Amino acid sequence: MTLRRVAAVLIGMVFALALPVAVFAVRVDQTLLSANYYTDQLRDRGVYEFLMVDLLESAAHDALNSPAEALESSEAERFLEESDLTAEQIVDAVHQGISPEQLQALVEPAISEFVGYVTAEQDEARIRFDAGPVARGLLRGGLDLLRQGGFYEWVVDAEILPAVGEYSEDALSADPEFVARIVRQVITPGWLAATVEEIAVPVVDYVFGESEGFAIRVGLSESQAEVVASEIAETLPGEELVGLVRTHVLAPAIADEINSIEDPQLGFSPPADAVAAAILSDSSTGSIERQLDYFAKDLGGYLAGRSDGFSAQFDFASIKDSARPELESLVRGQILAQLESLPQCSGQMDSIDAVAGASPPTLPTCLPPGVVPEELLDQSYAETATAASDQVIDAIPDRIGFSESDLEVATDVLAGTGSFESIDDWRSLVGEGFEYTHLDMRADLESAGDLEEFDEVRSFFADGILISADGSSSEGFAADAAAELEEFRNWVAEYRRGVLVSIAVAAVLLLIAGLLAGNTGPSRLLWASAILLAPSLFWLVIFWPAFEIGLGAAEELAKSEVDVSDAGYFSDTAILASDYSIETAFAIAGDFMNGPQLAFGVFSALAVAGIFGAYDWKQRLRSQVNQDGP
Repeated sequence: MTLRRVAAVLIGMVFALALPVAVFAVRVDQTLLSANYYTDQLRDRGVYEFLMVDLLESAAHDALNSPAEALESSEAERFLEESDLTAEQIVDAVHQGISPEQLQALVEPAISEFVGYVTAEQDEARIRFDAGPVARGLLRGGLDLLRQGGFYEWVVDAEILPAVGEYSEDALSADPEFVARIVRQVITPGWLAATVEEIAVPVVDYVFGESEGFAIRVGLSESQAEVVASEIAETLPGEELVGLVRTHVLAPAIADEINSIEDPQLGFSPPADAVAAAILSDSSTGSIERQLDYFAKDLGGYLAGRSDGFSAQFDFASIKDSARPELESLVRGQILAQLESLPQCSGQMDSIDAVAGASPPTLPTCLPPGVVPEELLDQSYAETATAASDQVIDAIPDRIGFSESDLEVATDVLAGTGSFESIDDWRSLVGEGFEYTHLDMRADLESAGDLEEFDEVRSFFADGILISADGSSSEGFAADAAAELEEFRNWVAEYRRGVLVSIAVAAVLLLIAGLLAGNTGPSRLLWASAILLAPSLFWLVIFWPAFEIGLGAAEELAKSEVDVSDAGYFSDTAILASDYSIETAFAIAGDFMNGPQLAFGVFSALAVAGIFGAYDWKQRLRSQVNQDGP
């Protein structure tokens, strides 16, 4: 009997080790290998509320209170520094898109599906984040936040006007203040806000798979284009424009006509620049300026994109009449200069009357002695001078046109070759607006090498992914994940079989120990209960008060060892996140140990009950023997 009890004790010692193995194997299966465990922990620990309320508000406070250099984006730092936003406004804006409850509803199904597949509770996982409504809500909240913070007023003054001023000076060779004045009247904060809100929704819907495409247009309204045209028309008239038209429009046109005169009187025409100067003398400036109002209006409408082409007409009929005396004086002066340049006749002389009256008239080859050039001009060439001036005046058309091609030449002369292309870009932007479609987006992504990843993300939000053990997984990440997880799923299946084995082994060891140690029913029950009680009490002490004390000390040590110096101006948020993470991790560890603690407590109670039961059983047997005695 002693040998049997020694064997029972040895088996009991093995059982003392097998018992916690079985208990922890069951606990791991109930927790770490259960999808519900993760969702329950996230919910019970208030993770969603912490992320979407406490942590978000702390991060907003840190961002608003941080100096400009603490933020990575220069635009964001400048806006936050100059705005009067509060942390509460930022939190409310985020909650328009996703509240703690919405985050929970979005995350829990995905966790259940994925963990359920990984732990072999199911053979496939269908994961889909219905992020479209969330994205639209976040967009609405963000847009409201931008309005509340005065973002559109800020971006017009701090970003758009300086950029437009630089572009106008470099590309358009225009006065930056003039262009800025137009932009300020047209691109108002209200218009910018409405435009951003109008184009943001279709883009977000496409990105998150809520639509198959989008086409957006950013352009000025009819009234805005009218403002641009009117402002240009009012600004253009002035000395600079008069000089531009005289130098680059009218003078070249007059010169072309003068140079194209066929059979000019006396074989020569007055210099084209001199004729242009006479026509465009100060006496004609008033008439030209009056016509510039119409010219500026037409040019303003063209530059504002309100017309497909550009042409202008300058009326020269009255100008030519007023310039006639000056032209005659110019022609007479030219003829006089020719006469004065003639040599004195020394031999046979031309007949002045013959050459002057010929058809066409010509000049003599020499000047007779005693003949004064001025008198010769008045006596013999007065009519010729009048005819020559008439010929010049007739060569100049009553109307001189100025077309789009002339404008291109003048622009390139003034601002450099290629400047007209910038004006054309400006006209297109102001008149037609800016169009952008999902095809343009895809082309941009493809050129950057990001199209494939974008399509995967978009497909994920639109259709979700299927991870399946039978090879029917979605392409991309899902197929790769299924292949990588297959080995782990097989291990989980083996583990679950091992759990059953560990329970069976512990039960068999306890049963064998009880059978070996006792020779009657009560004694076997007593021994089995004692063998169960000893390790149960031991492990209960280890995993209850001792573990709790050690766990609390470890938690305090972990908090003291955390270094958040790298967080910079976001140290408050980093400390909050660190403390919460540590507290949550240790709380989860404590919750995990509740299972073994409860199991060992139950086993201890059962063992005690078994001992009392064995004693009672033995007493009843003894009473029965006494009653059945001699």
